[in-house]
Amino acid sequence: MNIVILSNQSFSQELKTNKWHVATRLAKLGHKVVFVDPPLRLKALRNTFTKKDCSVDFYGVRVLTLFRPSPQKDISKTFPVLDWLFTKYTAWKIKILAGKNIVLWVYHVGYPDLELLIKQIKPTKLIYDMVDEYTEFPEYAKVKDWLHQREQWLLEKANLCFTSAVSLYEKAKKINQNSYYTPNAGDFELFSKPQNSTPEDLRNIPHPIVGFAGALDDFKIDILLVAKCAQELPAVSFVLIGPQKVSQNSQFDSTALLKYKNIYLLGQKRFVDLPAYYQNFDAYFIPYDPKNYTSFPVKFFEALSCGLPTIVTALKSYFNYKDQCYIAKDHNEFVKLIVKSLKEDNKEKREARILLAKNNSWDNKVKNQLEIIQKGIQKGVRPKKKPNVVIALNSGEQLGGVERQVGDIVKGLAKDFNFTVVCKGGSMVKEYQASGANFVELYPCLDFDPLYVFKLLKLVKPLNPIALHAHELKAGFNAMLAGFLAGTPARIYHVHTPITYWQLPKWKKPILFKLNLVANKIAGNFLATKVIALTKSIKIERVEKEGINPSKIEIVPNGIGIKVYPKSPTALRIHWKIPREAFVIGNIGRLTVEKGHEVLIRAFSKILQKNNNAYLVLAGDGNLRESLEGLCRKLNISSKVRFLGSFKNDQKYQILTSFDLFVSPSLAEGFGISIIEAMNAEVPVLASNLPVFKDVGKDTINYFERGDSDDLAQKILNFKYNEKKIKEAYDLVAKIYSMEKFLDSYKKLYSVLG
Repeated sequence: MNIVILSNQSFSQELKTNKWHVATRLAKLGHKVVFVDPPLRLKALRNTFTKKDCSVDFYGVRVLTLFRPSPQKDISKTFPVLDWLFTKYTAWKIKILAGKNIVLWVYHVGYPDLELLIKQIKPTKLIYDMVDEYTEFPEYAKVKDWLHQREQWLLEKANLCFTSAVSLYEKAKKINQNSYYTPNAGDFELFSKPQNSTPEDLRNIPHPIVGFAGALDDFKIDILLVAKCAQELPAVSFVLIGPQKVSQNSQFDSTALLKYKNIYLLGQKRFVDLPAYYQNFDAYFIPYDPKNYTSFPVKFFEALSCGLPTIVTALKSYFNYKDQCYIAKDHNEFVKLIVKSLKEDNKEKREARILLAKNNSWDNKVKNQLEIIQKGIQKGVRPKKKPNVVIALNSGEQLGGVERQVGDIVKGLAKDFNFTVVCKGGSMVKEYQASGANFVELYPCLDFDPLYVFKLLKLVKPLNPIALHAHELKAGFNAMLAGFLAGTPARIYHVHTPITYWQLPKWKKPILFKLNLVANKIAGNFLATKVIALTKSIKIERVEKEGINPSKIEIVPNGIGIKVYPKSPTALRIHWKIPREAFVIGNIGRLTVEKGHEVLIRAFSKILQKNNNAYLVLAGDGNLRESLEGLCRKLNISSKVRFLGSFKNDQKYQILTSFDLFVSPSLAEGFGISIIEAMNAEVPVLASNLPVFKDVGKDTINYFERGDSDDLAQKILNFKYNEKKIKEAYDLVAKIYSMEKFLDSYKKLYSVLG
């Protein structure tokens, strides 16, 4: 095969990476290999524009190094015309060297003008080899969103994808079905060959020696872990080999380590000299920080090739080899495992490690990859491209139902659509990305924000999504305008709580309410192709009060995962310092005006006059927390009220099942997902008599007069546990509000409209 490798690391650099190993093995097997170095700004200038050739043969690999006017990682083009000419020239040069029927092997999505280069080369097979989570590298922090987009594009474009780590495979498989896990390997032939000498700078270092070789960057290396090892094991020598601050923006500070007499920094060594160092180690450690580094280091199998006991942090990829290495879950365990590994090391264990390394050599890895490529070529396999969907909302924080709903859609429909979520950064963003969605930080600052519209239009055009789904008025109006201008087939507009329900300050209401209604009407009737209503009563409100065309409205209720949850209130009640036998009234929701917590607190103060065994638990946070806590102090009931603040989503049902009664005192609501969550948890529900709540709960829950604290207090005092009603409520949720029904509705909506 004629193989062209596009690399982000130079072939001739001293630290030999997976790109170098793959290229040399491919050449060794008789394939024509052209290795294209990352373009340089100065080094190859003379060679590019003179008669002297800018390609050189190394190890049977033709290495091509070229000059580029703009910086490699600068996505804004400093010299666009010259860069275009450079790309054309690069493609021409590659075709001269590689010939026809090129297999293009890409290692980095940030290679300059990659899309144009692919078009110019016209490869018969496009391979994306994912070897690192580059979006998490500090040097790419400013272009992280851009890299996410390019990565998704390349995964869609590639005929097949290789991944070197479990986490990368899980990510790639969501987008490209022709993704394969081919873990990094070791240079077994080099590292297993016996070395007869001890390097001079190791001779005076006392044993036992625990060693490491690689780039010393704070992004990867957990400096605190290395320091802890040296501090707690003063009789052990820790040797670190490698260059410091290889990555841009690296803050690696060796002075923090040099204060320990048993830490030795020996600097960078030639790759061919490393086996002599390894074979004089007693053990090997890879103190990588799993929060930052999630890939699979090449050095793992290099160490095992020498039979060394190897201590590592808890990266996913290591667990496939847990019998031949020592995996530490935290710093304390890491130190203990160093001691254990040195103590129990023996000939039998070393032979088992060497055998594992032999089976995971670069030769075997490349042969495996070639078999996969050959099968793909024979079958003519081409991954089915998933359609794009863009979701726009105001915030990425875990504020309430909107953000949660987006998370459910992105996760539940990941296999059917490629999602791009556009919003302000926040705690939910990582969840969106973990589900395979691309994230772009973009949000409107004004009710009508021309700059936002322009930027979103610029984003949407090349993505060509089948649907643009926008939430709430501010993001919704602006996004619908951008989608309309872009010609997006399905433009779905969703204001969760009707505008007529909004709790606006009196001085704002006359003017702002009318402006909101006008904007809502334009977005719903003219810019959107569909308007979402969560219930039948919301649809009526949209038609009669907001003037939305009824033919535009689609009723799609929220959904949740249906499950039977065990009742175990005791543990949390102890944590909350509430007596086990107390009657606990609870609520989960944002502490904002429309949620009506003031009504509930005032009602609770009246309940305590007749039932001093009652407690109130409010789970959630918001801008009213301080004033609500002040109200409790004023009513002299603070000792009976628990404000839990924010909580993790997986804690929700544990909190719910600790309640004797769930109360939703909302003054305005678009659906009230916490009600169906309580019904699913088989907790009795008392809600304000909003039409939307009656749509949702029907006659399986109880109601009180909206905003009336006296009526609420009386209903709670008269409350009687009704097992039949609770069972009916659970069955209703399972029948109408399941996650499966919810996701199926949106799958049909995106597909049919798009």
